[in-house]
Amino acid sequence: MIFVSIDDHEVHDLRMLMNEVFGEENFLAQVVWQKVYSPRMDAKGYSADHDYILVYGRSESVEAGKLAFRQNLRQFSLIDQKTGQRYRRRSLRKEGKNSRRADRPNLFYPIQAPDGSKLLPIRPDGSEGCWRWAFKKYEEAEKAGLIEWVRGGGGWQVYVRQFFDESPEKPPSTLWLHSEVGHNHEAVEEIRSLFGAPVMDNPKPTRLVRRMMELTACSFRDGEFIVLDFFAGSCTTAHVALTFARENQENVRFIMIQLPEPTYEGSTARRVGFSSIADIGKERIRRVIAKLREEEKGKLDLKTRDTPEDLGFRVFKLTESHYKPWATSEDKDPEAYAKQMQFHLDPLIPGWKPENLIWEVAIKEGYGLNSRVEPPEQKGSNTFYRVTDPNKDQSFLICLDRALKPEAVRALGLSKEDLFVCRDVALDDELAANLALQCRLKTI
Repeated sequence: MIFVSIDDHEVHDLRMLMNEVFGEENFLAQVVWQKVYSPRMDAKGYSADHDYILVYGRSESVEAGKLAFRQNLRQFSLIDQKTGQRYRRRSLRKEGKNSRRADRPNLFYPIQAPDGSKLLPIRPDGSEGCWRWAFKKYEEAEKAGLIEWVRGGGGWQVYVRQFFDESPEKPPSTLWLHSEVGHNHEAVEEIRSLFGAPVMDNPKPTRLVRRMMELTACSFRDGEFIVLDFFAGSCTTAHVALTFARENQENVRFIMIQLPEPTYEGSTARRVGFSSIADIGKERIRRVIAKLREEEKGKLDLKTRDTPEDLGFRVFKLTESHYKPWATSEDKDPEAYAKQMQFHLDPLIPGWKPENLIWEVAIKEGYGLNSRVEPPEQKGSNTFYRVTDPNKDQSFLICLDRALKPEAVRALGLSKEDLFVCRDVALDDELAANLALQCRLKTI
């Protein structure tokens, strides 16, 4: 599922774009979010109280999840003698709007009271009304024991028994009120409580993102999903993912993407030491994790989750490759070609760092960003690293030294199934030939 927040200036164009990309058959809802709790007049004389959230599914099989809601236990004051369940009575006669016979003629019919008399849905003002249900549904409810008759001074009254549900659900509304999902001012106060200052303009409230996550969790009931935020900002989404996973004992992973957009000169964020929006987001995740760890101190471990809680995250920065680019030339000059070949005997750029190069190699090999780089292992004068992708259950060994000793390689005990990566300049012809026979060899 994808949720896209937008204001009324571009919602029409966005809807058309989303239809083109995802297909209009995968449109689920256009939600109205009440983002302010008090009117604020704009330049046109209106108070822009809401934004929109467009919701699309990946395919037609994706459905909106149900949301849990609380029932007031005090309203369920009656006890069913057979089952012992708590219930309340609701009048079978329809009330409020569309409750006249003229509104729903098919819902106007007589039903038989316990004494054999016929009862019609007459409104308090004496006019003809209607029942809540069609006659067939009434008969089914009567057979199920859900109809209750009460006789008072005004004659028989018929009610429907509604039982108390410990975990009721309802479909999500397309109107999200600030009282339910938060507002802009609440979001600013959440930032202030974490940082001691409003270091971010226009953040989203955690309750708003939580509503989206609840709908996603309802649609993917295996308890494990990934949340991706293309415009992470202060990383509200990561904040919610961490707390949501803790509260629901679920495995929720997150990917936050944010350009290192500089904070404004003289802004609160710049004054307290944040040079970019990305820095704010990273620090927010750190502080949320620290808060969650603090909450666990002194508590018994009563968790029932299948996998241990992972309170950690990894930061990647998009940068240029560590490999020198090949400069093509239209001039077929043998000397220039020879110089280019000499320049690429070692294809790595000056100043490369082992930890960064290892990750680039891992990505080129198709390993995920959640892979683990084990602590370096020393064999003689050479240093080896093992990279493991837990999702693929695969790993490889890599050595980035400029010279590779045969005795160090022998100590590894490589087999045909092992992938070994090293620099081409570290091998002589004999060692390269032996390694190619011993394992799957790839060189940089």
